[in-house]
Amino acid sequence: MNIAFLLVCLALSATTAFSLNNSSIAAIVNNEPITVIELNNRLNVLLILNNIDPAKINIKQMKEQILYALIDEKLLEEAASKQSIVVSDQELGLAIEDLATKNNLTAENLIGELQKKQVSKQELQKMFKSHILWSKIIKNEFADNIKVSEQEIKEQFEIMRKYQKINNDIRLKLAQIVLDIEPNNTGSKNYAANIISALNSGADFKSLVQEFSVAPSKENGGEIGWVQLSQLSPTIIEALKNLKPGAISKPIEQENNVMIFRVLDRQDIITKKLEIRPTDQEKKRIKAFLKMKKINTKAKAYMSEMRQNAFIEIRKF
Repeated sequence: MNIAFLLVCLALSATTAFSLNNSSIAAIVNNEPITVIELNNRLNVLLILNNIDPAKINIKQMKEQILYALIDEKLLEEAASKQSIVVSDQELGLAIEDLATKNNLTAENLIGELQKKQVSKQELQKMFKSHILWSKIIKNEFADNIKVSEQEIKEQFEIMRKYQKINNDIRLKLAQIVLDIEPNNTGSKNYAANIISALNSGADFKSLVQEFSVAPSKENGGEIGWVQLSQLSPTIIEALKNLKPGAISKPIEQENNVMIFRVLDRQDIITKKLEIRPTDQEKKRIKAFLKMKKINTKAKAYMSEMRQNAFIEIRKF
């Protein structure tokens, strides 16, 4: 972490466009307020941890994205409370230590630098608490019960065979940010462009995954592992087939999501023509892929239902 830049960001946060009336309310979620100070604190943390230059992004759009994330956090806390799901101090401590290590700091140094400009340890803990709660809810609600049938594996294998003549010589190791959108929602697409702008300014991909992605892969920093392009839709194939390791894809809209991929590694391979039936190894890969796809679908539906059943009032901020 660039400490000098960290201090600049914090100074900016106190004096520039996002210094607002911290006593005001940004949103109400089932009678629980989200204050402007909470919103500003989370913005400050993200700017600091990602070394984002505020001049290179749309601060208003970033605030809107953060506010929707905070709304989801409130809903997750309610759901977790009903299921008696808790996050221990040890789990929070390990999450902060992991973040500090990624920034070449100790947990104590990281917290100390944040506290110098009145960003508290509790703010970090709040951010990580929601991430851990979400992974536990997913596991409790449906992940452990999802099954993939032999028929589904067979059907996916046939899709792979259909596209193999064009795409079977490329395997990509991918990470993703998945944004939940409404069809033809220009604002959501602009959010995706804002995230890409932040990434191009040096923001850490995994940190943005943790804050904004709605996919269960956020538990792994967005990583979905090695994927053969023939397993993906034609739209995604076209967007990814020419990307090199380290590259970020353009926003891809599909099934009411906007997806942003990062290519972690690439293998240009020559493979033999797929047989009529999949091998055991191919079955294993296909099963894992289909299970993750089902988890993504159920997680999206779960969050959507919680939002629909909640009272949510967003105010000007």
